[in-house]
Amino acid sequence: MNSKRFLIAVAWSVGVVSLAGFAGAWVLAARHGGLLDISTQTGPDRYMVAYTVAGTVLASRRRSNPVGWLLLALGLVAATRGLAGEYVRYALAGPSHHSAVWAAWYAGWALTLLFPDGVLAFLLLLFPDGRPLTRRWGAVLWIAAGLAGSFVVITWLAPT
Repeated sequence: MNSKRFLIAVAWSVGVVSLAGFAGAWVLAARHGGLLDISTQTGPDRYMVAYTVAGTVLASRRRSNPVGWLLLALGLVAATRGLAGEYVRYALAGPSHHSAVWAAWYAGWALTLLFPDGVLAFLLLLFPDGRPLTRRWGAVLWIAAGLAGSFVVITWLAPT
């Protein structure tokens, strides 16, 4: 298998896994009656499916452009965070599940991978052609990466 086909397969696989995560989160939300509850902080965001679909198409057609891969990453993190959040809500309403603690931990910090300086910052800095506007914007990319890493570590270590 050459690298072109491999990258196409990876893009479509990540897209399918993301869509399955969104579907699983919606099924869990429907089971406990929270499908239309938009006040939840960890539930599946309905509009994030668009990132997955657009990322799958873009990454499979323009493999060298990082924007498609960033859209895929944004959709995958949103899907897994939504699935983990709905699993926690499901576990709280029903029998005790030991893995719900880990799901709550992941749902608590996964948003820092996306906002404010995670994948979304890279997406905005590299849009539309996958390169920063000028060389100076490369420094902003490095600063965003450092801030994203430090936010994730700080959130991991936070006691709440």
